[in-house]
Amino acid sequence: MATSTNSSPTTTNVPRVDTHLAKFSQASIVVLTALAFILNQPIIVALTAVIMALSALAPSISPFRLIYNGVLIPLHLLKPRIVEDDPAPHRFAQGVGAAFLIAATLVLYLTKATAVGWALDL
Repeated sequence: MATSTNSSPTTTNVPRVDTHLAKFSQASIVVLTALAFILNQPIIVALTAVIMALSALAPSISPFRLIYNGVLIPLHLLKPRIVEDDPAPHRFAQGVGAAFLIAATLVLYLTKATAVGWALDL
């Protein structure tokens, strides 16, 4: 009895990640959190926390993705580099980062322990 398998490499659904988008997102987060610290502006921490949470929960509407796809790629400042990779760990890391920044925001706004808040931010 002959059986047919449809598991050829062209028909499998391999998850992919754009590594340049990931690096752009990471660099943007570093710049925003450092800027918040240097300017002593907790509102930037809160904004970055919201962006990271949104990126983790709804990656298709991530502000970093929208800037990357809508500005950086059309202007040829960056070009996609797609690799086979599972996006789940990347989203998880953004969620963990968002949790730390939410904690930093709460500490900075609700307590006098600013050193702790900025430590959580950085």
